[in-house]
Amino acid sequence: MRLVVPQLTGLGTAFVSSSPPRGEGEPRAIAATEWLILALGIAGIVLLHDAYGISWDAYERRYHGELIRSYFLSLGADRTVNSYGDLRLYTALPDFLAALLYQGVPELRHQIRHAATARFALASVPALFRIAKLLGRPWAGPIASLILVSLPVFFGHAFINSKDIPLAAAFTWAMLGLEIGWADLALSLEVLEHLPDPAAALVQVGVWSRGEDRQLVTGSSRTMTRESP
Repeated sequence: MRLVVPQLTGLGTAFVSSSPPRGEGEPRAIAATEWLILALGIAGIVLLHDAYGISWDAYERRYHGELIRSYFLSLGADRTVNSYGDLRLYTALPDFLAALLYQGVPELRHQIRHAATARFALASVPALFRIAKLLGRPWAGPIASLILVSLPVFFGHAFINSKDIPLAAAFTWAMLGLEIGWADLALSLEVLEHLPDPAAALVQVGVWSRGEDRQLVTGSSRTMTRESP
């Protein structure tokens, strides 16, 4: 699918086409680099997941995952998870998945938790590649991925921080979704191309998002499109 991506310029908001789909115009080296980084990441998880120690909150997070597992396996009868400290306010998916994986091998619970958390960290890489592709700078994907995985804080927390690492991965994919959504919105409305500055574009998008005003904005889009030179 051909996308139009908004870019800010000195004259306002301009739109450029994204790079062609992979296999048609994108260098094969970029696709190979993505697979290489993912393969190295998987190898790193296999080699290092058992070498990491236990974080200060590892036992608490582990117990949180087990309580969530008990909740679902009891079909909601065991609600202890809702009264255990403030952990109910944190994301549940990483701890829950890890608890499911080590249910039959509790002696490996910490190793499995490390590997599961690291997989979330690695999941950021494909999103970075696709964001770079949408922006028309496909080589930024490998560069951004290598910078990310080489950051000491990110790499150090990749195996033990089941709260922030999955959040970072989800944030990266959310940015990709916003990038695609922004481009689709620009395609459907067309009015953003004629707005004088990004602030006005945000106001117009906010008005468009209200169902009762959508027809008004669409009409304005047609008017502005007709009047534009």
